[in-house]
Amino acid sequence: MAIASIVLAILAVGVLIIFHEAGHYFAAKWSGMRVSRFSIGFGPVIYKTGTRGETEFVVSLIPFGGYVAIDGMNPEDGTPHDDPAGYHAKPFFAKFGTILAGPVANYILAFLLFFGFFAFFYVEQMPPIRVTDIKAESAAAQAGLEEGDILIGTQDGPFEAFDDVRAVIQASEGEPIAFSVRREGETQMIQVQPEPVGGGYLIGIHYEGIETRSRPLGVVKGASVAAQKVVLATKNAFMGLAGLVTGQVGLGAVDGPIGIVKQLSDTAQRSAPGTLVMVAGLSVALGFFNLLPLPALDGGRLMFLLFAAVRRKPIEQRLESYIHVAGFLLLLGLILVVSVGDVFE
Repeated sequence: MAIASIVLAILAVGVLIIFHEAGHYFAAKWSGMRVSRFSIGFGPVIYKTGTRGETEFVVSLIPFGGYVAIDGMNPEDGTPHDDPAGYHAKPFFAKFGTILAGPVANYILAFLLFFGFFAFFYVEQMPPIRVTDIKAESAAAQAGLEEGDILIGTQDGPFEAFDDVRAVIQASEGEPIAFSVRREGETQMIQVQPEPVGGGYLIGIHYEGIETRSRPLGVVKGASVAAQKVVLATKNAFMGLAGLVTGQVGLGAVDGPIGIVKQLSDTAQRSAPGTLVMVAGLSVALGFFNLLPLPALDGGRLMFLLFAAVRRKPIEQRLESYIHVAGFLLLLGLILVVSVGDVFE
């Protein structure tokens, strides 16, 4: 891997973390909370970029994420309970919005990156799309698809872009798809039922675009496709998680920080604009992952807030803090295990 592409990959991951934490930071500031530190990474501080107002901006030793230290969120930080700028003194919606803002920032970044790629850089590979190979005994073979068939679209309409085929298959969630197929000059509908494989879906074909049109989609269509890609990336993240939970996908298939940097570096060497798409997908994954209702994650904190609101009584802050610390240590351990697998892959 070229050094420049590795550096670019690391910077891209850093941008995802910065956007996430910036979401928390600005929401906290808008809610009147005092933010004492904005850190990229965890652990000992290795570099200080300086203080802006009341906030210290730093880079820390352990590069697995980051944090925004809001006064009053940690019961051990010494913030007086009656401090009006403390997290604990703010109403439910201010707290909820501040925690939610991190994942939302990642989703906004993902949309902007997808939009930038499809509106201004996308090389549109247009239908017709030709089937070049069919795996024996696959869903496509059983349905009657043949090599040389031209895929025009589905029962919902024609394909507008080359990767619509994959998108339709993944979005089907295993339900039958009626493909519009041209064979020897005649058009027919062939119904194929995708097979679940590794948290996603396949029908067992390879295909190619017959003609290519190098043209960005433009602002309006680019925005529409970007929104669709955000939704699809969220569905893929959910299916990947479901595969892990059900055992269909092993832990070895999960990339840690090192594996992600490797993939980004490889993509950057092939196509700089294409890197936008991968970073956008990672931004969705980061936002989705942080919304999971697990200790130490934003989703876990949101669940504590909702639980306290339902019972109309705040949860003992020190107990919640201990639970999040335990969850963080477990999460850090998992990241280290996956990272070791990345190194020896």
